[in-house]
Amino acid sequence: WEGNARRVITLLVVIYMGCIGGILKCRFYPQAPLVITLFHLPVFIGILRATALKQCHRGSFYRAVGQCGLIVGVGIIILWLLWMTLEAWDGDWKYTDATKDRLVERSADLYATVELKLEGTTRSLNYKLDCKQVPTHNFKFVYG
Repeated sequence: WEGNARRVITLLVVIYMGCIGGILKCRFYPQAPLVITLFHLPVFIGILRATALKQCHRGSFYRAVGQCGLIVGVGIIILWLLWMTLEAWDGDWKYTDATKDRLVERSADLYATVELKLEGTTRSLNYKLDCKQVPTHNFKFVYG
């Protein structure tokens, strides 16, 4: 532990093992990849500022980073809105009941892998029974 390089490498290994574990537990923590990505962005911008762009003026650097972030953000929103509405880009992805049904149909394998224990029996997840906003049943759920 005498050198800083060993400490940094050990810290990075531990942090990235936690990140990999979060991604592998995506079924229980679906937000993990997004959160990991969002936390990496400021870290990488700081590393870029401290190394390759050390000679750049601080105000100019952060102004450029902010402008690039704004341009990319607005561009992504525009592309998403176009994708959602234009028929040429496989449009009609507005979040309606038809879209929900289409997504459920495409996710049939995912629903089949989730098992529920109900009053001594085990069955796979059923969207119409288990995931609707207003439940149509009155079962007692026991999660295993």
